[in-house]
Amino acid sequence: MNNIVKIILGLNILAAGAGIFFGLSKSGKVDEMKQAKVDADGKAATASANERKFKKEKDAALTAASTKDGEITNLKAQLASQTTANSTSKELIDNATKAAETAQKAAAQASSDLQLAQQLANKVPDLEGKLEEYGNLGTALEIKSKLDELARLKVVSNPVPKKKTRPKTNNAGEVGTIQSFDSANKFYVINVGSDNGIEKGDEFTIFSAAKNKALGKVEISRANPTVSIAIYKRGFPNPPVPFSSGDRVMKTN
Repeated sequence: MNNIVKIILGLNILAAGAGIFFGLSKSGKVDEMKQAKVDADGKAATASANERKFKKEKDAALTAASTKDGEITNLKAQLASQTTANSTSKELIDNATKAAETAQKAAAQASSDLQLAQQLANKVPDLEGKLEEYGNLGTALEIKSKLDELARLKVVSNPVPKKKTRPKTNNAGEVGTIQSFDSANKFYVINVGSDNGIEKGDEFTIFSAAKNKALGKVEISRANPTVSIAIYKRGFPNPPVPFSSGDRVMKTN
C-alpha cells in the first residue's frame, strides 16, 4: 500500500514539473532564464578579470614599496657615512691649525735663538783676547797659588752685590718700537727686552709712528735681555698690512 502511494505521489510531482516547464516554455520564461545565465556568466568572467588585474597592481605596488624602502635605507647609510666624514674632516682641520700654531711658535723661538747666538758670536773676539790675557798669567797652578795668596791677604771680603731688580713696565706709555718683521713666520722684533722689564705674555698696543693712530695689539712670546719677540694678539683681527719699523709699542691701562 505504501509503495503504491509513493508511486502515485511521484507521478503527481512529475506531472506538476512538466506542467510548470510547459507553462514557462509557453510564456517565454525559459529564454529569459538562459539570457540571465549568459549575463551572469559574463559578469563573473569580468569580475574574475578585474580580480586578476587588481592582484597584479597590488603585487606591483608591493614591489615598488620594497624598492623605495631599499632606497631610503641606502640614503640613510650615505647620510651616516657623510656625517662621519665631516666629523673626520673637522678633526683634521683642528689638528692642522694646532700644528700651524706650534710651527709658528717654534719659528719665533728659532729666530730668537738665532739672534742670541749672533750676540754671543759678536763677543767671541773679546773672549779670545781675555783667553790670551789669562795665558799670560801663567799655568793653572801658578794662578791658583796667586789666588790663594790674595785670599790670605784679604782682610775684609767685598760685600755681595744685591741682585738688580729689573723695572716692570706697569705704567702706561711708550716702552719701545718695532725693530723688524719676519714675514715668513709672522712675528715682530721689538727693541726692548727683559732688561727693560719686558716679560713673556705682556700685551702692548701698536701705534703708527707717523699718524699716532692705534693699529693693533701684540703679545710677547719671548723676552731676551735686549730684544723681544712679539706675535699678533690672539682674539684680535690681524691688521691689513704688517706694522712698520719704528711704530711705537705702547703700554695702555
